Amino acid sequence: MNGKRILAALILALVFPAGRLAAVQAAPGKPDTTGPADIRRALRIEREHRKFETLVSEYKSLRPYTADRYRPARLFERRMAALKSLQRKARERTDVKLLDDHDWVTYYLLRANLKSRIERLQETRAQTERLATLAPSSPIIYEMRARLFDRSDADSVIAVARLDDIPAEIESARKKVGKAGPADRRLCVRWLERDMKVLDDWYKSHSAVVPGFAGEYGNSCRAAMKAIKACRGLLKDKKIKRPQLRRGGPVGRRKFVDMLRRRHMEFRDPVELLKIGRENFKSIKAEMKKLAREIDKDKTLQEVMDEMKENHPAPGRVAPAYRQLLERAREFLVEKDVVTIPEESRDNVRVERYHDKYNRTPYAFYEGRGNGEMKYFRSSAPSTDGAPEETAEKLRGHNYYSMFTVTVHETFPGHHLQFSHAAANHRAPRVDFYTPFFSEGWAVYCEQLMHELGFHARAEQPEGWALDPRKIRLCQLRWRLHRAARVIIDISYQTGKMSYEDAVKLMVEGVGLEEGNARAEVNRFIHSPTQPMSYLIGYLDLMKLREDYKKMKGDGFNLKEFHDELLSYGSVPIILLRGVMLGERDKVDTVLAGSGSSAGIYTPAGRDWPPSAISLRRSSERSHLNLPQDNSAASSGISSALINYRGGSTVPRARAVSLCLRGICPSGFAFLALDLHAISSSAVCPARHVSGAGFYSVTMSHRHFSS
Repeated sequence: MNGKRILAALILALVFPAGRLAAVQAAPGKPDTTGPADIRRALRIEREHRKFETLVSEYKSLRPYTADRYRPARLFERRMAALKSLQRKARERTDVKLLDDHDWVTYYLLRANLKSRIERLQETRAQTERLATLAPSSPIIYEMRARLFDRSDADSVIAVARLDDIPAEIESARKKVGKAGPADRRLCVRWLERDMKVLDDWYKSHSAVVPGFAGEYGNSCRAAMKAIKACRGLLKDKKIKRPQLRRGGPVGRRKFVDMLRRRHMEFRDPVELLKIGRENFKSIKAEMKKLAREIDKDKTLQEVMDEMKENHPAPGRVAPAYRQLLERAREFLVEKDVVTIPEESRDNVRVERYHDKYNRTPYAFYEGRGNGEMKYFRSSAPSTDGAPEETAEKLRGHNYYSMFTVTVHETFPGHHLQFSHAAANHRAPRVDFYTPFFSEGWAVYCEQLMHELGFHARAEQPEGWALDPRKIRLCQLRWRLHRAARVIIDISYQTGKMSYEDAVKLMVEGVGLEEGNARAEVNRFIHSPTQPMSYLIGYLDLMKLREDYKKMKGDGFNLKEFHDELLSYGSVPIILLRGVMLGERDKVDTVLAGSGSSAGIYTPAGRDWPPSAISLRRSSERSHLNLPQDNSAASSGISSALINYRGGSTVPRARAVSLCLRGICPSGFAFLALDLHAISSSAVCPARHVSGAGFYSVTMSHRHFSS
């Protein structure tokens, strides 16, 4: 019998990697009873893992859908068939119960990515076909350039001949302009302006090097250009305005719920989430008033806050102050040793001032992704030569007390540290999937964690600051109030229950923001449904996960181990983290299959999970600093999405457009991608980089706003 066990163990060691071997080995301290049944199970698990690896490889080999969104219909059908085939394989040929924890998480992210790609490809294709009826020159010019790129004589003749079709096609489109909506007409104007540039560049470049080109094709080019200009003028005659900033309209309840489930695996009803926001708003406001009375019993909360705002750096000194605090936060984390800090992340973040000409960035944000790159912590600090009133208002927002919360949120141990851990995981489905419910929830969780660890105490502040820790705590609570208000505004505005002006009023009167910063705040997040709420809801879910994890581990609980395991999975939905970290995979499988309720998985409505069980500060220290014993207030925030075209090396926007126009990038209507991305995704920020390889995928960039 011993010989059989030795043989079984040997077979397991040879064919089964150590990471999955634990699934069939005996627990430490117990007799090893490995036998033939265990070998069969081990082999089944290994076969399932290899099948899943093949599935992931197929996913990686798929050309991202953005490269096909402007291609001819025949390629669209081929692309759609490939996506649906892979979706079917994932659903029908994978036994999720045999996957290890990391594969299990990746499996659900892969399915979510495939579903999202299919839906967006369908929506984008339908939109492209609809808009092509208003700007018919765009598909013709695409075909012309595609044929010229093939460099065959027959294709060249057909390509140039297509120029003669443009006037007739545009004439037929004149009757449809009046039926188009403002958004479609606005986009078509951009298409037509791009067509004119492409045609003009093509004509000039060929006229200079091809003898007789101007005489042979000049009339066709001029007629096509004239028709395109006429179409553009017709669209502009419909009183189309192109302001730099447009307010986003409510998406409606149905779409809002769909976005929560499809993008974030959030299955709670908006009514329940709204209740959480309102109850936290009320409790945080009460705690703030109590703390303000402890600071100065003769002043109101607003008077205390206004006084705090006057303590700020001088113009031109905001970025250095943030840098000083960033370095202290990093040193503090190293000293406390509550989370692993990757070596490469310690010195690759740069603090810079950001000029916000669109008034969408009230305070600061973090921007960076990938490994080995310089990351940026940018603040919207005023310039030294700005208007005095504007400069004073901006500086009040960057007061020293607020800087503690903002720096922790954006750098250590917030976004910068979290994305440094996430960059180590290169599996395609996880790289492509992003949810702010984890990343922003983590950043807000870190604000509370640093308060628990004592980062606000005078002894832990940068040299020469000596700020009252109670005022830092009050400012932190003000941020929490701010984020609770976002939950209310996000749900109420997007479901049509609140107007734009009411949202601004809540930020000014309820939270206490300056009106300019309040409008910048609302301007940004009304374009990003579900993101404003993600900070508070994500924070609450992470606090509950920590409490449940501590109960499960008992005396063996270790805060650093909890944080390191949490960060090892990337920016994934918290429901999946509960499945792997708490052993709730079966329950989560049932919920994601649509046959179970999410009740009991998430934070009960309105309850803020106190982190007192993890607090490393002595209660005597709390009493000495006059800080509340109950950490019951929750916080969240908003992040603005940025579209990136991921691939190999990145090149500047102008260079990418140039590559597309010259036919180097075989991406079809790639030169239209820079305009369509805002409609075909949830983001509204302009693309900053495009992959030089021409293989594009739309993902959420790591650009995260502290506010």
